[in-house]
Amino acid sequence: MDSLHEVVDRRSLVQRLLDGNGALWALYIAFMILSTLIVSSAISSEVYKAGSGMPIFKHILFLFGGFVLCAIVSQFSSRFMRNWAPRLMMLAMPLLIAWLLVAGSGKNGAERWIYIAGISVQPSELMRIALVLWGAVAAGNSWKRNPKRWKQFTAYYVLSGILIAILASSNLSTGIIFVLFIGIYSIVLRAPWRSFRWFVRVTVGLALLGGIALMTLPPSWLPGRASTWRARIERKVDEHSVAKGEVREINMGGQEDMGRMAIASSKNLLPVGPGQSKFRSALALAYSDYIYAIAIEEYGWLGLLVLPGLYVLWMWLILREARRQSSAYRANVLRGFAIIYPLQALVNLAVGAGLFNTGQTLPMFSFGGSSIFATSIAFGIMIGMSRSERAYKLWAEEQRQLEARRLAEAEAAEALERAEAPDEQALAYHPSLSSTEYDTASHH
Repeated sequence: MDSLHEVVDRRSLVQRLLDGNGALWALYIAFMILSTLIVSSAISSEVYKAGSGMPIFKHILFLFGGFVLCAIVSQFSSRFMRNWAPRLMMLAMPLLIAWLLVAGSGKNGAERWIYIAGISVQPSELMRIALVLWGAVAAGNSWKRNPKRWKQFTAYYVLSGILIAILASSNLSTGIIFVLFIGIYSIVLRAPWRSFRWFVRVTVGLALLGGIALMTLPPSWLPGRASTWRARIERKVDEHSVAKGEVREINMGGQEDMGRMAIASSKNLLPVGPGQSKFRSALALAYSDYIYAIAIEEYGWLGLLVLPGLYVLWMWLILREARRQSSAYRANVLRGFAIIYPLQALVNLAVGAGLFNTGQTLPMFSFGGSSIFATSIAFGIMIGMSRSERAYKLWAEEQRQLEARRLAEAEAAEALERAEAPDEQALAYHPSLSSTEYDTASHH
């Protein structure tokens, strides 16, 4: 009887690559195509600076590299994703964040990138994957709330909290999104009330203390980027006042206004076509934070509805796939990815619409290798989870057929044996038969 791995390995590479949830593959390819179209227009300022189309080529190269990563990760077994991937992330994330503190690179005091072999890496993008995997491991493979796992969830909260606090020092919005995600994810995972209440109390307490300190302490007492956060809050409270912040923050306010103007310039939300944006060169972050505004300006109601619709479809497809899983661990991983990336996209869409101002990439659309690679890895994990479930069902069906065939063969053999066996009861009524005649009769 073949094992599950032997059944899976008999399939060709193409079969394994296209296996899994085909709708997820279609969604991923749709992201790639639309990302190429929108970014190619939004990145015009970088094209002008470079004097060539190299930025567009670079984005396409990022997408191709992301596709390769997605295909490779989708082939990892569910056992590897449960036993080894969380441990590797537990080793890698503290090292990457420590590297960020020592040799981080960024702008205006926001150290968000590190360079590995000449490639910029944003640890916060990989942190999203780590939070999902660690949470699923803490929940175990049980479908019900397990009070005995409070220690695992407490460790999850402590480890994640320390790393999030470090990342939030350079990007507060990312830290807030992560904390909000952990709260929602804990409810989905049915975290033990004992540890979840502790998490909520500590989070709310620290948020209140931090908020009071941020708004009451003298600016000279505020550490790091705290003065920047305060300036943004004050500017949002009073749009007409000039908050005492850094010069870049005032420029960012201008970017926020231009983002609104880009949306307003799309008269009656009628598409004007790719490359027809009037504000793509004025928006310094048109290819990242404000890519949604450019999409609306150029594609009108199509850009307004299609981009959010893709993330709604993302959530729906993955939650539907999670309901099909026979493994609670795989289902929890899928639910985690169905929450964290659409949540991030919601923040970016709100920024593009001018509701508030913060730096968040739009998954699979914003220009940059870290975001595309991390999101592609997440897609690979999700496709791999769906592939593992289908492989398990294929194996289970094959074993069921083999067992049915074995039982049928056993019944046929037993019937044949009964048909060929002598009628012992009939022979017992002929005591006059000699031993030789009895043996002869019994063989016939």
